[in-house]
Amino acid sequence: LRSMAEELRGTEPRRFANAYSPGIQEYVEARTLYHFIACGSLLLPADLEKSMGFDSPAGYMSVDLWLVDYLLGIGDLSGELMRLAINSAASGDCDAPFYLRDFVRELERYLALIDIRSVPGRGLGSKYRTLRTTLAKMETACNTITLRGSEIPSHMLKDMFTASTDMNESADF
Repeated sequence: LRSMAEELRGTEPRRFANAYSPGIQEYVEARTLYHFIACGSLLLPADLEKSMGFDSPAGYMSVDLWLVDYLLGIGDLSGELMRLAINSAASGDCDAPFYLRDFVRELERYLALIDIRSVPGRGLGSKYRTLRTTLAKMETACNTITLRGSEIPSHMLKDMFTASTDMNESADF
């Protein structure tokens, strides 16, 4: 980010957005995942933006965080949380998938309040649909734990979730 901030200094902030927007989205995904694991809450844009600034000999520099990049990064976060839920269940922690599912459910609820057509940029509708698919998979996993958790050894849960996820994905075609 530091080299990006140096390179972008003095330019119109959105001029090169298509070149660096995917990287910012990945940064949002990584930082929000780390914050969620460490603190159990969503890292808000204002707090995230603080981590995107640097002191330099030429003064303070930063990379702007645009709302659309934040929202697209949050959309990617749901997939990481699903993987965390499945890995938690596979390692014997059958409470984590429910907590993670509830958190993704809240993300979906808040994103549903946004008129996606009014947000500039591309991809938000697709990310929102992916988030909803991820949430459905997490719901299935939690239902499986509730209904069959006592009869399936914890070391086999991951394989079962992976198989049911693969079957859900192939059913879309």
